[in-house]
Amino acid sequence: MAETGQAPVTAGIELGGTKAIALIARGQTILAQQAVPTRTPDETLADLAAILAGWQAEFAPTSLGIASFGPIAIDPAAPDYGHMLPTPKPGWTGADIVGALAPAVDGPCGFHTDVTAAALA
Repeated sequence: MAETGQAPVTAGIELGGTKAIALIARGQTILAQQAVPTRTPDETLADLAAILAGWQAEFAPTSLGIASFGPIAIDPAAPDYGHMLPTPKPGWTGADIVGALAPAVDGPCGFHTDVTAAALA
């Protein structure tokens, strides 16, 4: 296993129904973390994208992982991949989560449910 100082820098987003948490880490060491309230998709995703863009400039993460409340489209082959499916959360149906956040990081983006992310953790 690589030493923490040599581990890649990764970014993560946990998008919850009331708040979202963004973090940047090298291996298991969290370098920075910031929370924002979950409001409309435009407001929330713009805030998260701005945080990621700042970290891209400062830390140069090599990948992004997004864990989101749902229901969400998680099949990369589906035309609605990365989007929120019909949800009771006002304004969020159809929100393009991956499209709003992935461009802020130079590297691949993983996307799955917050439930699956918790199980994997």
